[in-house]
Amino acid sequence: MNMLADASKEIQLVWNGVAVSNKLLGDNPALVERFLRALAKGREFARRYKEPTIAMVSKYTPFPPDALLVDYDTALSSMTDEGSVSDDVLREEVLTRAELIKSPYVPDPAKLYDYSIIKKIYAELKKSWKPKL
Repeated sequence: MNMLADASKEIQLVWNGVAVSNKLLGDNPALVERFLRALAKGREFARRYKEPTIAMVSKYTPFPPDALLVDYDTALSSMTDEGSVSDDVLREEVLTRAELIKSPYVPDPAKLYDYSIIKKIYAELKKSWKPKL
């Protein structure tokens, strides 16, 4: 078999995320930040420690370990280092969604996606935190 293209490198999608209301973000930004910090730490642990991650996940899912390994490798290959995607990827995502629903209006991605908190958290974690077993 000859590889023509590696879709994981050629195609980036917005396929996971956290949504919070403007009210929660305005009323309790510290809660949102703590949640995202915990999420980032768990994500970074999972990125670095395959076997312990598979063992933890297998306790809570009916899928066999072989299937979890495939899912792990697929998910890992699509993860960015910063827990976010570039502005170009966001623009393409919004444009594609607008085309799919035949919308004449294409919203500004900055009004739909805000990675400022997770970017701040990753900058802090890189300075002072390393996941440990």
